[in-house]
Amino acid sequence: LEVELDKDIIINLYNEKEKGSIEITKYLESYDYEKKVYNYELGDNIVFNLYALEDVITKDGVLHYEKDELVSTCKTDDGKCIFADLILGKYYVKEEVPNGYIDNNEIYTFDLINRKNNFLTIRNNLKKANIKIEKKDIDSNNLIEDSEVVINVIDENKEYIYIDGSKDLSISKDGTLIINNLPLGIYTIKEVSTNKEYKLNTNFLEVELDKDIIINLYNEKE
Repeated sequence: LEVELDKDIIINLYNEKEKGSIEITKYLESYDYEKKVYNYELGDNIVFNLYALEDVITKDGVLHYEKDELVSTCKTDDGKCIFADLILGKYYVKEEVPNGYIDNNEIYTFDLINRKNNFLTIRNNLKKANIKIEKKDIDSNNLIEDSEVVINVIDENKEYIYIDGSKDLSISKDGTLIINNLPLGIYTIKEVSTNKEYKLNTNFLEVELDKDIIINLYNEKE
């Protein structure tokens, strides 16, 4: 700052408050129905709320945020959520976990006084459950053993469930089929073929998978 001193003057020198940032990268688990594997993809439109962990007060004595006050809300774009230009202090972040994903009610804390720029990666896992299908004789209620029954299982997005690369799922010799670790949701079960001595079950059975379930599929003898 250069000044010309030709009389008494007052000079103002300004300082900008130090700022910090928090950058969150968000991944959501997804299910590849054909390969029967889970993957992680960047998650968009996931909401994060930033709160003051304690009173945020600058050295000049100004109170900027009270403890537990909501400071800012951010929604992910291309998997990123950035809280920028934050007054140095202590904060915490809470996530609004999307439906269908496990919510651990986790709180993420940040000390911007000791570390100005912070980076966090969060992964959310899908809620999952198992389906056990039992193929039974409609009259005796006994399992149909040595079954030749083939079924399809379709989710609410019209995606087929695959096992060993095939969407045509065979009931095992003991008359049962177990499908593990499926995302929660609505599934439709339909029969494709059955034993020669039984009539094909042409009904479409819709089930809601919100926990481990056992489904009875019945066949009537010819």
